[in-house]
Amino acid sequence: MRRNNWKRIGVAVLAGVLAVALTYAAKTPKKVSLPAAVQKTLAEQYPAAAIKEVEEEKAGPIVYEVELTQADGSVLEVTVAADGTIIEVEHEIKPDTLPNAVLAALPQNAVIKEAQIQTIRAVFQPVVLAQSQMLYEVEVMLDGKEVEIEVTPEGKVIQKQIENDDDDGDDGDDEGDDDDEDEEEDEEEVTLDQVPAAVKAAILAEAQGGTIKEIERETEDGQTTYEAEIVINGKEIEIEIAPDGKVLEREADDDNDDDDDD
Repeated sequence: MRRNNWKRIGVAVLAGVLAVALTYAAKTPKKVSLPAAVQKTLAEQYPAAAIKEVEEEKAGPIVYEVELTQADGSVLEVTVAADGTIIEVEHEIKPDTLPNAVLAALPQNAVIKEAQIQTIRAVFQPVVLAQSQMLYEVEVMLDGKEVEIEVTPEGKVIQKQIENDDDDGDDGDDEGDDDDEDEEEDEEEVTLDQVPAAVKAAILAEAQGGTIKEIERETEDGQTTYEAEIVINGKEIEIEIAPDGKVLEREADDDNDDDDDD
């Protein structure tokens, strides 16, 4: 009888240990090993920085998002391709260091929550830009809502995105059309920061001198693409991009198309 009791206690203890171990494993992030080329680039570009966190992004070409802590305590997020090419660098800045042109582009009643600089160095496959593109990303509170605004150093607003999780309520406008409803289930509006690095770089390259109006992620028959609506010189251009950053289609909306067809 006592042996059976000890067996039961032993099984219970073992089960408890396994449960704790599994819970810990679930909470512990998987360690990502950086390729030698990526390590070499980071060591050369940021010799005094310590790696804080690494994420591997596999949507499209594999890239690594590396969070670095510099000697002065500031934090950088560097996106690096597997071959060591730096795609993008982001770092937070104090709101009072924003250029006057960027501040002037923000709504007057906006309360700045945080700000950071994004520097785009390359686009895929990867192609090094002749000149780095710099954007200021400012997160503000506007009428009680979080709004993310991207502005060029000259004060041109590239994108303004309201962070709202209640977008599903808009689906009720398309009553009576089952086909449209099915299509909408496969479409999702996303921000520039929510797309793969290759797609983001391609959109920014296409939107030079223009404004990004909207970005959608579309999945059909298991295939995901990204559609970006850009306004350049008053003209709307719709671009379809693959997850690897390849531009699949570029279409300009022209109100005069009907006249030309007659």
